[in-house]
Amino acid sequence: MANQTTQSLPFLLEKKPVELVKPSKHTPCEILSLSILDNDFLNEVHATIYVFKANEENRNDPVSLLRKAFSDLLVYYYPLSGKLMRRENDQKLQLICRGEGVPFEVATASLDLSSLNYIENLDDQVALQLVPEIEIAYDTNVSYQPLALQVTKFACGGFTIGTALTHIVCDGFVWLRSSML
Repeated sequence: MANQTTQSLPFLLEKKPVELVKPSKHTPCEILSLSILDNDFLNEVHATIYVFKANEENRNDPVSLLRKAFSDLLVYYYPLSGKLMRRENDQKLQLICRGEGVPFEVATASLDLSSLNYIENLDDQVALQLVPEIEIAYDTNVSYQPLALQVTKFACGGFTIGTALTHIVCDGFVWLRSSML
């Protein structure tokens, strides 16, 4: 079943253009230096997919509610709406917090979550279609976001939230998640 899904999902997944979700209120503008422990060899992206079955009583589109809730959440976690960039003098990463926003992508799949066994034991190539991509920049003059989100709506009414999160900014989350596996 995984091979069939791998071949068919890219053709069944329609993605809208990426938008930036900004904090709903003003947040501090500052530059945060990262710890000496946050070295490049730890600079990787961790992907997570959260699965939500359809709610038969409420078939409303979850995207606008998620976008609003996430915008409100970013007020308290505003560094996630910043950008990572290297300092010119020593190449150390710093987090530039200016409330620029987090990439938020919406996709629609023309199949049901049940046909993917609710993402259980999903082929890696298919799973990668359900999470956004973050390209880590190693150049001095290039910046990138530490977090990106993708909501994928399925024909059954269920949806997934795919997250891509840089380890270098949120290594505590990654450590906690990996300790539970």
